[in-house]
Amino acid sequence: MSRDHDTAAGQHERLRADHPDWVIQHMPAANLPWEARRKPFRMPPTGGYGWIHADTADRLAELIGGALQVEAQLAVETAARARLDALRVRLLAVGFGAELAAGELTVIAPVSDGPRLSDVVTCRPRLEDDGRLWFFDHRGEPIAEADNVTDAVVHLGGTLRRVGP
Repeated sequence: MSRDHDTAAGQHERLRADHPDWVIQHMPAANLPWEARRKPFRMPPTGGYGWIHADTADRLAELIGGALQVEAQLAVETAARARLDALRVRLLAVGFGAELAAGELTVIAPVSDGPRLSDVVTCRPRLEDDGRLWFFDHRGEPIAEADNVTDAVVHLGGTLRRVGP
C-alpha cells in the first residue's frame, strides 16, 4: 500500500474510486468521522441503504460492501418471487393448483381419477449457468431457466401426470 493510502486524503480518494455511486465525506471532528451517502437516483429499485457512518475508512468500506451484498440478495429474491408468481399464473391457467408462500410454489396436478401429485418449486440462481435464475423441484433438481415459464409448465405437467398401470 502506498503512503498516500495511509492518510485521510488517500483513504478518501480510494473510497471514492471504489464506490462511485456514493458521496464520501471525512469529518474528523465528528463522533463517526467517515460518512457515505448515496448519490441522487442511485438507490436500488428494491430499496437499500442511503446513508452510512463509520469510525474508520476501512470500516466504512466494509459497511458499504455489506450493504451492496444485502441489496444484491434482495434484488435476486424479488426477481425470484416475480418468476415464481409468473409460473403460478401460467399453471393456474392450464388447470393446475398453485400456491405461492415463503418463496416456494406448491404445484398440484389437476384433478384426475388417481391421486393428486404435487411438487414444491423454488427459484434461485444456478451457479452452473452464470448465476441465472432457474426453477428447481423439491429434490433440488433444475427444471428450467426462470425466464422459460412455458418449459417449466411442460416439465411439471409431465412430472405430475399420473401414469397408468
